[in-house]
Amino acid sequence: MEKSRIAIVGAGISGLHACKYAMEKGFNPIVFEATNSIGGVWSQTIESAKLQTPLSYYRFSDFPWPPSVTETFPNHNQVMEHLQAYALHFQHRPPDKIHLHSCRNRIFLTL
Repeated sequence: MEKSRIAIVGAGISGLHACKYAMEKGFNPIVFEATNSIGGVWSQTIESAKLQTPLSYYRFSDFPWPPSVTETFPNHNQVMEHLQAYALHFQHRPPDKIHLHSCRNRIFLTL
């Protein structure tokens, strides 16, 4: 039997978490993202950007930040590496294989 497909909008921290839980519940999620990579807004920020909230508020409940991240406000590269590590750890496939569909300048309609 084919798994039911569900749509998830965005491949940032919330979208990745939703994708993980949907897969755990037996769904085949499709993630719609404005870009062609995971990371949400972080995939578009300049490299000097840092979290604007303390790292303790921007985290996955089931995947802690690595011990190497000691700053209260991690930088762009640290955030992107953490999001990619999460995707690899829980999705059991590379981030570019998470059924990511770029939806920039497109309208998706399913009837």
